[in-house]
Amino acid sequence: ANSLILHGVYAGSRKSGTTSDCCTVKILFVTTGLQNGGAEKALFQLVTRINKDRFNVRVVSLTDAGPSYGALFKSAGIVVDALGVERGRPDLSLFSKVSKIIREWQPDIVQTWMYHGDLVGSVASLLTGRPPVIWSVHTTDLNPDKKSRQTRIVKRVNAFLSRFAVHTIVCCSPVVRDHHAAYGYSEQKLVTVKNGIDLQEFRPDPQARTDLRRELQINEDAVLVGLIARFDPAKDHATFLKAAGLLHATHPNVHFVLCGANVTPENHNLWTMVQDAGLSTVCHLLGSRPDIPRITASLDISNCCSCFGESFSLTLAEALACGVSCVTTALPGPVSVMGEHGTVVPVRDPEALAAAWSQILEVPVSNRQVQGILSRAHIEKAVSIEATIDEYTRIYDGFSKNNDEI
Repeated sequence: ANSLILHGVYAGSRKSGTTSDCCTVKILFVTTGLQNGGAEKALFQLVTRINKDRFNVRVVSLTDAGPSYGALFKSAGIVVDALGVERGRPDLSLFSKVSKIIREWQPDIVQTWMYHGDLVGSVASLLTGRPPVIWSVHTTDLNPDKKSRQTRIVKRVNAFLSRFAVHTIVCCSPVVRDHHAAYGYSEQKLVTVKNGIDLQEFRPDPQARTDLRRELQINEDAVLVGLIARFDPAKDHATFLKAAGLLHATHPNVHFVLCGANVTPENHNLWTMVQDAGLSTVCHLLGSRPDIPRITASLDISNCCSCFGESFSLTLAEALACGVSCVTTALPGPVSVMGEHGTVVPVRDPEALAAAWSQILEVPVSNRQVQGILSRAHIEKAVSIEATIDEYTRIYDGFSKNNDEI
């Protein structure tokens, strides 16, 4: 009934000629922000790769344009409205600001991204009596010790709103779907569309191995163990570095590469961890990088060390596509991405993580290369970006078809 109400309002406005082009579906994407994270990357891939002859897209960020994605959207010809609200500070004006954009631009669909985006986008749509709303959720549990009380409240409110304020809820993995169904989200509205990766961008690249080692001024045959993740409690850099210290005691020539937002020597807390682990000469903190495919392909071992909240792990999928050996903590999302093509260790267990690395390094390189071929084939079948775009396109086409028939 709720979807019929939403569709009925939408269909009436469509038939009255308020949309600019009945053959082009206008989609307004409303996201919490545009930081350098996996959810933001998934949004960028969808918005920039969707068929522009059929879909006219626009992006609203409730906070800022981020350190890089705002510029990337702009260079791709995508309009971004950054509303500039300070993170962590509630601002009721967001509802009216997004409502105003909806009234002026008159989208056919509002597609929201992440919890705060879901809340603001759906309420703004209700206030305008305008188009159906689709949510996209990208995380699972919110550790009460690490995530803000505000975010946890928003998630609870969204569970209530899911009964009447949204038509479809897209989950980036089956684990996310199951979690939100158990949390109280309207189960019949939950669908799964896995995040996808570009297999042309992420692929084995021997030259990348050589180039990064030269950049770091280390031996060209040096072993690189990597963690590509922003500095955040959920990513558990502390466990990674403790494990690195243990491995360094037995494999002193192994180097460790970390990159992501705030992963720099200027991060006092992180650099202290590096020093405490005795890794100052073999640990490379590269910060945010535009060449993640090159860095990923240069690694011998890639890791997901997350201790909570990891719903999918694009980093693992990208590494597997590059034929890189992988280790993940035993969270359902990353484990489901990796399947049988890697090693699983307990959460927050540096000894087990170091032991897993040691076991991988004992395997002959030729055997690891064969496993890499199998890993890439697994990813080609499971999570290609083309399949992801096709799934979203089918969802949007379903709205267009249904609304034309009402």
